[in-house]
Amino acid sequence: MYKDGPDSCMQGENCVEVYAHEKSVLRLAYLTQGNEIHARCIVRDDEMEWIRCYPNTNSTETQRWHTAMEAAVEGAGYTHGNFDGVHLDKVRHPDAGRHDNKWMMPYLDNGSGRRCDTYVQESSDWNTLIVGSDGLEAQQQDGYVDFDNQATCDECGDRMDEDNSCYVDGGEMSVCEHCYQNVFVTAIGRRGHETTVRNSDAVEVGDQWYHTEYLSDNDIYACEDDGEYYHVDDLCSTSRGYVHTDRVTALDEEDSDGNTYAHDNDIATTHDGRTIHESAAVTETINGVDVVFHKDDDIAAYKAEHNEEKEEA
Repeated sequence: MYKDGPDSCMQGENCVEVYAHEKSVLRLAYLTQGNEIHARCIVRDDEMEWIRCYPNTNSTETQRWHTAMEAAVEGAGYTHGNFDGVHLDKVRHPDAGRHDNKWMMPYLDNGSGRRCDTYVQESSDWNTLIVGSDGLEAQQQDGYVDFDNQATCDECGDRMDEDNSCYVDGGEMSVCEHCYQNVFVTAIGRRGHETTVRNSDAVEVGDQWYHTEYLSDNDIYACEDDGEYYHVDDLCSTSRGYVHTDRVTALDEEDSDGNTYAHDNDIATTHDGRTIHESAAVTETINGVDVVFHKDDDIAAYKAEHNEEKEEA
C-alpha cells in the first residue's frame, strides 16, 4: 500500500513496517479501483480512531479520493484520533552499528492535532517504541530515530533529537522545534538587531515583534487610550501621553504642556470656532448666553464690546 498507493513522504519506505507487529493495534484501511490503490489511512482498533487520510487534498482528483477515504473510515465507525500510546515495532536501522541506538521510524502524522502523538521513547520492556508526550520527535522524513543523538530541551525539558534542536540566541538555550515555534519569536532588540526571545518578552506591532526591554530604542510606545503598542509615527503626544492618531484632534492652541493634539474626549470649541484643550476652556454667561473662551483670551474686552452692543440695541 505504501509502495504503490497514494503519494506521501513515506511512499516506498521500509520504515513503515514498524506499524505492523503481532501486538499492534494499528490497521491499514485502503480504497482501490480496478488494480489501482487510490487511498489509504492508518486506523487503530483499540480506540476506533483514524489518524490521517491519504492522498492529501491538493487537487480535484486527490480531493475526491481523500474525501472518499475519510467517509469510508467514519462510515465504519472510526472517529478522528491520534497515535498517543501506540506501541511500534523496534526495528534496528540497516545503517546502525551493533551498539548504535538507531531505530527505523516513519514520519508520524499529527492525527487529531495533539502534540503528544508525534514523540517516541523506548518502552520499559525495550522491545517496542511507544508514542507519547516525551522522547524524540518522530516527524522527520529520514526514516529513523537515533536515541544516541538525543538532548534535552532547555525550555520544556522534553528529550529531542540534537540534530533538530533550535538555538535561542536571546537566552543562549537549545530548545525543541515545538517550543521554538510556539514559545519564542524573532524580535527587534538592542540597536535594531534581531534576537530570539520568549513571546512573553516581546510585543507585536504590525507584522514585526519587538523586545520589551528595547521598545523606546525602536520608537515603540503604548497608546494611553487602548494600551496597545504602536510605532511613534502612528502616535501623537497629548496631555494623556501618547495616543493613536485615530483618537486625537489637532489643537488650534497648544495645551499647557505644549502639545498640539488632544484626545477626542479632551477638546472644547471656543465661540470663534477654535479647537482647544478642555482644561484651557473658560465659560462665561454674557447677555444670558454661555460663551466659551480660551483662558488666555481677553474676556473683559469681549464682555465690554458685547455689553455696548446690547445697550445700543
